[in-house]
Amino acid sequence: MSTAVLISGLMRTFAKCYPTQRWQIFRHYEPNIHFFVSCVDDAQAQSAELLRQHYENVHIDRYQDPTD
Repeated sequence: MSTAVLISGLMRTFAKCYPTQRWQIFRHYEPNIHFFVSCVDDAQAQSAELLRQHYENVHIDRYQDPTD
């Protein structure tokens, strides 16, 4: 069975929270875990790439904030 993790919005504190999320949640669903990230294309958006260091099935979509 596969598990999908959906992450959306701003990636403000993702880099700081990711190690805890990985340990407390994501590791329990390995190896069949898929990440789908849809985030605002800003300075913090690159932190979503941290997922690629540990997982193969990572899909990242960056978009421009329509309110800017």
